[in-house]
Amino acid sequence: MGLAVARWLRSEKTYDAAPIAAYSAAMASSPSNPVASPPAASNAVDASEPALPDDQTSVDEIPQRRWSLVQEYARTPGRKLLRLGSQLRREARQRFGTGAEPTVVPYIGYGSTCGAARVFARVLEVSSEPPPSVDDSVWVNFRRSYHQWKTSQLPGKRVRITCGGRSVVVESDAEGYVDAWFHTPPLTGPWSPISFRLLTRTPGAVTETASGTSVDGQLFVPPAGARYGIISDIDDTVLHTNVQDVVRMVTLSVFGNALTRMGYPGTTDWYQGIVRATGAPAFYISRSAWNLFPLLRGFIEHQSLPLGPLLLRDVGLRRGKERKRGHKYRRMCEVLEMYPEMRFICIGDSGQRDAEIYASLSKSHPGRVAAIYIRDVGNPERRQVAEAACEATRLPSLVFSDAAEAIEHSRQHGLWIAP
Repeated sequence: MGLAVARWLRSEKTYDAAPIAAYSAAMASSPSNPVASPPAASNAVDASEPALPDDQTSVDEIPQRRWSLVQEYARTPGRKLLRLGSQLRREARQRFGTGAEPTVVPYIGYGSTCGAARVFARVLEVSSEPPPSVDDSVWVNFRRSYHQWKTSQLPGKRVRITCGGRSVVVESDAEGYVDAWFHTPPLTGPWSPISFRLLTRTPGAVTETASGTSVDGQLFVPPAGARYGIISDIDDTVLHTNVQDVVRMVTLSVFGNALTRMGYPGTTDWYQGIVRATGAPAFYISRSAWNLFPLLRGFIEHQSLPLGPLLLRDVGLRRGKERKRGHKYRRMCEVLEMYPEMRFICIGDSGQRDAEIYASLSKSHPGRVAAIYIRDVGNPERRQVAEAACEATRLPSLVFSDAAEAIEHSRQHGLWIAP
């Protein structure tokens, strides 16, 4: 037992590039577009499905298949009962009129001026909540957090996504998530509109029609000439989270909101100075749950940090959830593959092995990492590990405790200018 645990711990500290190498090779083999698509999302529908009626937008393309970051549930009796219970509760709410309307909740995806889109969303039954306020009581914040986590996801729902004049149809997975990567006409930025529409099929019919209202979302499209980008963690990097103290972290998450959560002094000036100097778009890659997307987006906007895609993960105790190990690395590789001409300034903290992940990224993608910055969370041992990992890359890097240190280092390397 102890040997198995030791092996598991060792495996948690390594980031195998083999799956990503195979993924990159698959992408490089596509000659049809400068930004080639990876194998498609697991929730993509089969191309042989009946087409939409003439009065609806036609499906120009079905996303190709790619490996799934959110696997299907394991087929065990216990988990089958859990899914059956969720289905019965949804049907009961619909029968008695106590359930909320099913809708698509869009997240921020990203696209390319070469003509490619990466789209994230979730199909849920949601109830409206008032926007957060600095005067919200602990009870109001707790209730909002409760509704964020107590989701009623809708698996197997077909969703039509329209972006850049092209539409695709995907199907929500077992947790209601929609994750698609597909070709589009060349997109314009920095924000390209995208719409989602649920589809329904009348029993016995061969066609399906749109149901409900269209939901608008945003696709972040960096400018074609961007030479630099920012890859940033969130927890304990821009948002004071106390990941090392689980009780404190949960307390802050449950009883705070986007307007009351604390950032780090000087971080906004640092990030905005990087944007002024390099024009770098920002990508936030975190192990936080998708349930926290509204809070994290609200925090970023409230702090006046540069807004960009938030690439989070599905969490939980059941199989089929995205594991912590490798999540950040996979998401980073996907971003690098989408923007092959861009070099990235990687920012993280010493509490979650960000330095080791960025070092692995710089090794597997030579020349793509421009600099590494790691915020010290106060653990001397973790700081030493982070410093060693940064030093081994031979890249401009810094483990810092105060944003002023990072600003000065960035300025010396031409990555920051004052307003």
